[in-house]
Amino acid sequence: MNNCERRFDGGLLVVTNIGDEDVQFMKKIEQYTQLLNQLKVYGTVEVTLADLTRRLNAKLTSIA
Repeated sequence: MNNCERRFDGGLLVVTNIGDEDVQFMKKIEQYTQLLNQLKVYGTVEVTLADLTRRLNAKLTSIA
């Protein structure tokens, strides 16, 4: 499993448990980064790729 760190306006997104089979993970990370910016989230956010995907599919209005 791999990890990826991505900066966003308010902090750092750390995505863990990225498997080699998920070829679209960078697109998902970019979408989640945009969501964090829209919601004006600050600080470090750590999430597994599976949770990130689930949250994107649920069309969150909040990540609290």
